[in-house]
Amino acid sequence: MEILKYLTEQKIEVNHQKNVDGYTALMLAVDKGNPEKVRVLLQAGADKNIKNRNGETGQDINRKVNFKKIQIFNEIEKLLK
Repeated sequence: MEILKYLTEQKIEVNHQKNVDGYTALMLAVDKGNPEKVRVLLQAGADKNIKNRNGETGQDINRKVNFKKIQIFNEIEKLLK
């Protein structure tokens, strides 16, 4: 987490889509169910409306992946609105 905070303070490109699925760092944090990382990335300017190669936003991924973990789902859902 400290590394993520450091990198965002250094003004890294938080919306970069490098992997083959077109995921951003925000999408990866959502996929892993990590609200704190989602919060840090959003505060650093991550765009919650970017879509991956499947046409999914971070919110779509949250609904698909974290729905069964309702507490995590709700926390991330609030952040992505």
